[in-house]
Amino acid sequence: MLTPNIRPGVKILIAGLMLFLFYWSVSAQNNTFSPYSRYGYGIISEPAFGGASGMGGIGYGLRSSGQINPMNPASYSAVDSLSFLFDFGLSAVYTRFRENNLREARLNSNIEYAAVKIPLSKDWGLSLGLYEYTRLGYAFSSSGSLTDLDGNSLIYSNAYSASGGINNAYLGTSVLFFKHLSLGVNINYKFGSLINKSVLSYPYNAEINPTSVSNVLVVNHFNIDAGLQYEQWFGYKHRLVLGVNYTPDGLMDVNYTTTTTTLDTLIQEHPGLSFGFPQNLGLGFSYTYDNRLTLGMDFQHQAWNKTSFFGVSDSLSLRTRLALGAEFLPLNIAQRYYQAIKYRMGLYYSDSYIKFAPGNLKELGLSVGLGLPLRNQRTALNLAMEYGKTLTPLPGMVQEHYWRVKLSLAFSETWFVKRRFN
Repeated sequence: MLTPNIRPGVKILIAGLMLFLFYWSVSAQNNTFSPYSRYGYGIISEPAFGGASGMGGIGYGLRSSGQINPMNPASYSAVDSLSFLFDFGLSAVYTRFRENNLREARLNSNIEYAAVKIPLSKDWGLSLGLYEYTRLGYAFSSSGSLTDLDGNSLIYSNAYSASGGINNAYLGTSVLFFKHLSLGVNINYKFGSLINKSVLSYPYNAEINPTSVSNVLVVNHFNIDAGLQYEQWFGYKHRLVLGVNYTPDGLMDVNYTTTTTTLDTLIQEHPGLSFGFPQNLGLGFSYTYDNRLTLGMDFQHQAWNKTSFFGVSDSLSLRTRLALGAEFLPLNIAQRYYQAIKYRMGLYYSDSYIKFAPGNLKELGLSVGLGLPLRNQRTALNLAMEYGKTLTPLPGMVQEHYWRVKLSLAFSETWFVKRRFN
């Protein structure tokens, strides 16, 4: 008979995941130094897990029992009914900033996600996890002078900084119908804090107290997204998967406060302001030959231009993203280790949802990756390297070039085992 028998290693993984989720939920994030993160909700992160990060971040049409893919919850029904899948990812990014003749470089690292996928039956899967939705972080300063009523010159300094971000915890499930059609849904809980601070000081006049202002946006909100995948085999070697994901728009539950400190502290709440999230439509496909070559493409449409932010409905811009990706496995049954490695490549082009009068920011990137099998290919170490740059509408704006390395570990453990009785 088949009876659930969770191995000790899996118990440790589950406990570790729960501790990790708890730690991340109460810790502040500061995982970017982009000055553009001060606008909107910060820099948007793409939830491309595992090998997808080396394929340009595609996901709507990807479907595999060895991968967790929250970009399309319909993919959860691709399960090994005897195995439990766990995946977590880390990243490090080196960014170079340039503004006219000024240069600066920053290095930071981050825990990007953790997730599990559990088979409930042969064609029914469940996944839960946590990943970052947006990230916020910058630090810069300016100085100048002004003249007081007595005609004396006062030197002042303004220091600006920010930290935080919005995380997304999800619980999703998917069922395969008629051997071809898979339907899935995610229940998402978005939470986090966006903290923007400024300090005005007079470094050469101790008689004037500095003034600090802290604006804190706290987000706690539930929403859902739904996905569909249609899988069709042509013969024994050709497979096509079409994928769609849809998220309806809506308003978020937000608490916004301003704390001003000079001699005294004044806390001001701002009720009645509306903050929304956009309608999202994602389309994608993947073609696989002989389980060795996979080609895919994604297109994403996010209607931020119809979303309310600080009660204003036209302060953000339409965001689109186009991504292409490929994966190649030399042999299904390898005789040498390099023949069992999965080689990946991808590129992407996107518009930013941040709105400027001269035009939108755009982002262009190229990624390569390796899927390194461990322990008879039931465990994989995924390595991805990405180069990207921000394209600005005006040459005088801050230019960003970044090199990102992503590392993820996906491993599968037996969920059900056969017990023999004498």
